[in-house]
Amino acid sequence: MSDHEHHHHHHAPEGAERGDRNLILLRYTADHNDHPASELAELEEGLRSEGRAAAADMVLSARKAFEEGNEYLHKALSLLEEV
Repeated sequence: MSDHEHHHHHHAPEGAERGDRNLILLRYTADHNDHPASELAELEEGLRSEGRAAAADMVLSARKAFEEGNEYLHKALSLLEEV
């Protein structure tokens, strides 16, 4: 696992309309969540190489769910950007 620290500051620019703030937050969240999915893939691989298949399978399931959630976020972002 990496030394990636999470500092979440979800502030939209002052004076931004609510819809703009939602778009900014959704764009940030969708983009930010792409990296942890790759970290989970590395974790899964490491567990498998240690012979910890059951734990690796759980991480694989979590990664798939995480990636599915990210797909929904990107689809929502696409819908908002169409307008």
